[in-house]
Amino acid sequence: MIGEFHPPARILMGPGPSNIDPRVNLAMAKPLLGHLDPEFIRIMHQVQDLLRYVFATRNSLTIPISGTGTAYAFRDGQAYKVNWSRPTADSVLSLVGADGKPFPFKPGNTWVEVMGVYTKAEQKGNDWRFTFSIP
Repeated sequence: MIGEFHPPARILMGPGPSNIDPRVNLAMAKPLLGHLDPEFIRIMHQVQDLLRYVFATRNSLTIPISGTGTAYAFRDGQAYKVNWSRPTADSVLSLVGADGKPFPFKPGNTWVEVMGVYTKAEQKGNDWRFTFSIP
């Protein structure tokens, strides 16, 4: 049997792995929380409060997100498959239609459903169903 690994403390100065703050190591050693855990949700709400303060908004749907992906936009009684893009955390979220042109938001309420890579979208008539799954 192999015992626990206890690497010596070193200052890493080369390219590649570098030292991290000891507080990060302590945080990484903590048990993980699921995304539906009440404690995770409490922390997420704190992050949202801080983001609203930083961006000077009262929008209750303030969430941090960056990257690109596929989305469905529902507008004017129609469903449109679009791509969303937000290259950096300080970029504005944009939607691009299948024609490659910006897909404009219209005045009024906007609903956003954050979906995973493996979310399945099904349409039956005018009804849509999104099923989230983990492979």
